[in-house]
Amino acid sequence: MLDGNNINDIKKISNYGKASGFLIAKRYNLPTYSNFYIIENEEEVQTLLDTFNEQNEFCMRSDTQVGSIPIGIGGRNGNRYTIFEYIKQIKEQSQRLGTKGVAIIYWNKGKFCPTYDVDGCFYLDYQTKKQLMIDYVGKGWDGSFLSHGSACHETYTIPWNEILFLTDNNISKYKTSRIGE
Repeated sequence: MLDGNNINDIKKISNYGKASGFLIAKRYNLPTYSNFYIIENEEEVQTLLDTFNEQNEFCMRSDTQVGSIPIGIGGRNGNRYTIFEYIKQIKEQSQRLGTKGVAIIYWNKGKFCPTYDVDGCFYLDYQTKKQLMIDYVGKGWDGSFLSHGSACHETYTIPWNEILFLTDNNISKYKTSRIGE
Protein backbone atom coordinates (compact mmCIF):
# COMPACT_ATOMS: atom_id res chain seq x y z
CA MET A 1 0.00 0.00 0.00
CA LEU A 2 1.40 3.38 -1.00
CA ASP A 3 0.45 6.44 1.09
CA GLY A 4 0.07 9.84 -0.59
CA ASN A 5 1.29 11.58 2.57
CA ASN A 6 4.38 9.40 3.00
CA ILE A 7 7.43 11.09 1.50
CA ASN A 8 9.05 7.67 0.94
CA ASP A 9 6.14 6.61 -1.32
CA ILE A 10 5.96 9.76 -3.49
CA LYS A 11 8.44 8.60 -6.14
CA LYS A 12 6.56 5.33 -6.67
CA ILE A 13 3.19 7.11 -6.70
CA SER A 14 4.39 9.57 -9.35
CA ASN A 15 4.64 6.63 -11.78
CA TYR A 16 0.84 6.34 -11.86
CA GLY A 17 -1.30 8.52 -14.12
CA LYS A 18 -4.20 9.79 -12.00
CA ALA A 19 -2.26 9.54 -8.75
CA SER A 20 0.44 11.84 -10.10
CA GLY A 21 -2.31 14.42 -10.70
CA PHE A 22 -3.14 14.31 -6.99
CA LEU A 23 0.54 14.90 -6.21
CA ILE A 24 0.68 17.92 -8.51
CA ALA A 25 -2.46 19.36 -6.91
CA LYS A 26 -0.93 18.93 -3.47
CA ARG A 27 2.33 20.51 -4.67
CA TYR A 28 0.47 23.68 -5.69
CA ASN A 29 -1.84 23.65 -2.65
CA LEU A 30 -4.87 23.21 -4.88
CA PRO A 31 -8.06 21.75 -3.44
CA THR A 32 -7.75 17.98 -3.37
CA TYR A 33 -8.45 15.14 -1.01
CA SER A 34 -6.65 15.08 2.33
CA ASN A 35 -4.89 11.85 1.42
CA PHE A 36 -5.05 8.85 -0.86
CA TYR A 37 -3.69 5.32 -1.00
CA ILE A 38 -2.61 3.10 -3.88
CA ILE A 39 -3.98 -0.40 -3.31
CA GLU A 40 -2.92 -3.47 -5.32
CA ASN A 41 -4.72 -6.39 -3.64
CA GLU A 42 -7.22 -7.57 -1.03
CA GLU A 43 -4.57 -7.78 1.71
CA GLU A 44 -3.78 -4.09 1.26
CA VAL A 45 -7.51 -3.31 1.33
CA GLN A 46 -7.76 -5.08 4.67
CA THR A 47 -4.72 -3.19 6.01
CA LEU A 48 -6.36 0.11 4.99
CA LEU A 49 -9.66 -0.86 6.64
CA ASP A 50 -7.90 -1.99 9.82
CA THR A 51 -5.88 1.24 9.96
CA PHE A 52 -8.92 3.47 9.40
CA ASN A 53 -11.55 1.44 11.23
CA GLU A 54 -13.79 4.50 11.70
CA GLN A 55 -13.90 5.27 7.96
CA ASN A 56 -16.92 3.76 6.20
CA GLU A 57 -17.18 5.61 2.88
CA PHE A 58 -14.51 5.79 0.19
CA CYS A 59 -13.90 7.19 -3.29
CA MET A 60 -12.36 4.60 -5.58
CA ARG A 61 -10.60 5.19 -8.90
CA SER A 62 -8.65 2.78 -11.06
CA ASP A 63 -5.20 3.70 -12.29
CA THR A 64 -2.20 2.21 -14.09
CA GLN A 65 1.40 3.24 -14.42
CA VAL A 66 2.14 5.94 -16.96
CA GLY A 67 2.53 4.35 -20.38
CA SER A 68 0.59 1.19 -19.44
CA ILE A 69 -2.70 0.10 -20.95
CA PRO A 70 -5.57 1.79 -19.06
CA ILE A 71 -7.88 -0.78 -17.51
CA GLY A 72 -11.06 1.21 -18.14
CA ILE A 73 -12.87 0.60 -14.86
CA GLY A 74 -14.81 3.70 -13.88
CA GLY A 75 -14.49 5.34 -10.52
CA ARG A 76 -17.19 5.14 -7.89
CA ASN A 77 -18.01 5.83 -4.31
CA GLY A 78 -18.27 2.85 -2.03
CA ASN A 79 -18.03 1.42 1.45
CA ARG A 80 -16.06 -1.17 3.43
CA TYR A 81 -17.63 -4.01 1.42
CA THR A 82 -17.65 -2.62 -2.12
CA ILE A 83 -13.96 -1.72 -1.90
CA PHE A 84 -13.17 -5.47 -2.04
CA GLU A 85 -15.38 -5.90 -5.11
CA TYR A 86 -13.65 -2.97 -6.78
CA ILE A 87 -10.10 -4.29 -6.30
CA LYS A 88 -11.27 -7.70 -7.56
CA GLN A 89 -12.62 -6.07 -10.76
CA ILE A 90 -9.33 -4.23 -11.24
CA LYS A 91 -7.30 -7.43 -10.83
CA GLU A 92 -9.53 -9.37 -13.27
CA GLN A 93 -9.44 -6.63 -15.91
CA SER A 94 -5.69 -6.22 -15.47
CA GLN A 95 -5.20 -9.92 -16.08
CA ARG A 96 -7.39 -9.81 -19.21
CA LEU A 97 -5.43 -6.87 -20.62
CA GLY A 98 -1.99 -8.01 -19.51
CA THR A 99 -1.36 -4.88 -17.46
CA LYS A 100 -1.16 -4.00 -13.77
CA GLY A 101 -4.01 -1.90 -12.46
CA VAL A 102 -4.36 -0.47 -8.98
CA ALA A 103 -7.06 1.28 -7.00
CA ILE A 104 -6.68 4.81 -5.72
CA ILE A 105 -8.67 5.01 -2.49
CA TYR A 106 -9.37 8.37 -0.89
CA TRP A 107 -11.77 10.39 1.21
CA ASN A 108 -11.81 13.82 2.74
CA LYS A 109 -11.91 13.49 6.52
CA GLY A 110 -14.87 11.15 6.22
CA LYS A 111 -16.97 13.60 4.21
CA PHE A 112 -17.46 13.88 0.49
CA CYS A 113 -17.10 17.33 -0.95
CA PRO A 114 -20.40 18.42 -2.53
CA THR A 115 -20.07 19.77 -6.06
CA TYR A 116 -21.86 23.02 -5.25
CA ASP A 117 -19.29 23.80 -2.56
CA VAL A 118 -16.14 23.59 -4.70
CA ASP A 119 -14.60 26.29 -6.88
CA GLY A 120 -14.17 23.99 -9.84
CA CYS A 121 -12.41 20.89 -11.08
CA PHE A 122 -9.49 20.25 -13.38
CA TYR A 123 -7.86 17.38 -15.19
CA LEU A 124 -4.20 17.20 -16.05
CA ASP A 125 -2.67 15.55 -19.08
CA TYR A 126 0.98 15.73 -19.93
CA GLN A 127 3.54 14.83 -22.51
CA THR A 128 6.80 14.11 -20.70
CA LYS A 129 9.43 16.77 -21.31
CA LYS A 130 7.03 18.62 -23.62
CA GLN A 131 3.97 20.12 -21.91
CA LEU A 132 1.29 19.98 -19.22
CA MET A 133 -2.30 20.51 -20.31
CA ILE A 134 -5.00 21.55 -17.84
CA ASP A 135 -8.73 21.35 -18.60
CA TYR A 136 -10.89 23.24 -16.10
CA VAL A 137 -14.59 23.53 -15.28
CA GLY A 138 -15.83 26.15 -12.83
CA LYS A 139 -17.96 26.36 -9.70
CA GLY A 140 -20.81 23.88 -9.58
CA TRP A 141 -19.23 21.47 -12.08
CA ASP A 142 -17.36 18.27 -11.30
CA GLY A 143 -14.78 16.05 -12.94
CA SER A 144 -17.35 13.83 -14.66
CA PHE A 145 -17.95 16.60 -17.23
CA LEU A 146 -14.24 16.58 -18.08
CA SER A 147 -13.83 12.80 -18.10
CA HIS A 148 -16.79 12.35 -20.46
CA GLY A 149 -15.75 15.26 -22.67
CA SER A 150 -19.09 17.02 -22.22
CA ALA A 151 -17.73 20.33 -20.89
CA CYS A 152 -14.54 22.30 -20.51
CA HIS A 153 -14.55 25.96 -19.54
CA GLU A 154 -10.86 26.76 -19.87
CA THR A 155 -7.75 25.02 -21.17
CA TYR A 156 -4.15 25.84 -20.29
CA THR A 157 -0.98 24.54 -21.92
CA ILE A 158 2.25 24.96 -19.95
CA PRO A 159 5.63 24.12 -21.49
CA TRP A 160 7.39 21.36 -19.54
CA ASN A 161 10.33 23.50 -18.47
CA GLU A 162 7.99 26.16 -17.03
CA ILE A 163 5.75 23.90 -14.89
CA LEU A 164 7.58 24.51 -11.61
CA PHE A 165 7.38 28.28 -12.14
CA LEU A 166 3.61 28.39 -12.61
CA THR A 167 1.96 30.84 -10.20
CA ASP A 168 -1.38 32.57 -9.73
CA ASN A 169 0.20 35.68 -11.26
CA ASN A 170 1.35 34.12 -14.53
CA ILE A 171 -1.16 31.34 -15.28
CA SER A 172 -3.25 33.50 -17.61
CA LYS A 173 -0.43 33.62 -20.18
CA TYR A 174 -0.83 29.85 -20.64
CA LYS A 175 -4.58 29.95 -21.38
CA THR A 176 -5.18 28.40 -24.80
CA SER A 177 -8.99 28.37 -24.88
CA ARG A 178 -11.98 29.62 -22.97
CA ILE A 179 -15.71 29.15 -23.52
CA GLY A 180 -17.01 32.13 -25.47
CA GLU A 181 -13.66 33.04 -27.04
